[in-house]
Amino acid sequence: MLAAAAALAAAASWRAAGAAGAPAGRPSGGGPVQWRLSVVYVMFGAGYIAYMTFLSTCLASRHASLGLVCLTWTVLGLSAMAAPVLWSRPIAAWPGTQALAVLLATVAGAAALPLLSSAPLAVGGSAVLFGSAFMMVPAAVTALAAAARPPGGATGLIAALTVLFAAGQSAGPWASGWLADRTGPAAALWWAATLCAAAALLAATGSRPPHRRAGRAAPPATGRLITAPAAPRHRPEHGPAGAPRDPGEPGTFTGPAQVLPEPAPVAPIWCLHDR
Repeated sequence: MLAAAAALAAAASWRAAGAAGAPAGRPSGGGPVQWRLSVVYVMFGAGYIAYMTFLSTCLASRHASLGLVCLTWTVLGLSAMAAPVLWSRPIAAWPGTQALAVLLATVAGAAALPLLSSAPLAVGGSAVLFGSAFMMVPAAVTALAAAARPPGGATGLIAALTVLFAAGQSAGPWASGWLADRTGPAAALWWAATLCAAAALLAATGSRPPHRRAGRAAPPATGRLITAPAAPRHRPEHGPAGAPRDPGEPGTFTGPAQVLPEPAPVAPIWCLHDR
């Protein structure tokens, strides 16, 4: 019954995603970034789930106490609660797939720690690292998918990535369990560490998601002072009280009203131009 309800919900959400996935007049096909992101997400889904499924079995096979197992899961859950505080800014600010690659590398290292040592410190460190990173991988993938499409056109891509992630999440326990049945419980953690490390390497070598190029900004305007002479002033040929001016007085003319030879004041005019 649960499987049937999940199938109906998946069909309804798939149709809704297809209707709102791409704007009119734009193809919905993916590019190299989308295909690389899809492969990375499948590998993560198939890898991290093996750690979650077989960690308790692996610890029990190494004679870990029940208290240590319970404490490990408690620490893992608390670390997952703190993960958004640690990773929200890097996911938003780091360029390209850098944050995704670091998250996947952290998950891979966390899965490998219990293989190196079963000491409580190693197991606790594995729980802290894994819990602080694995829940943020979907957030990083969603951010990259949104950046790879125009505004409002990422719904279909995110839906497709979610389906691929679910496929990897379903196949991971089966494949890692098959290996564990034949080689021992530690094989499941090796599976998780190897797949997540490969996904981190693939994400690190990926190109940056495409983005819309902003229009070229106009260069800053610079000012150039242009001076224009003010209206000329005239001096009458007669001084106060009608007396004629002394011809020897500087700047004095005996003829009709003349323009004074003194430098005229200027009025500044600022003209903006582009260099």
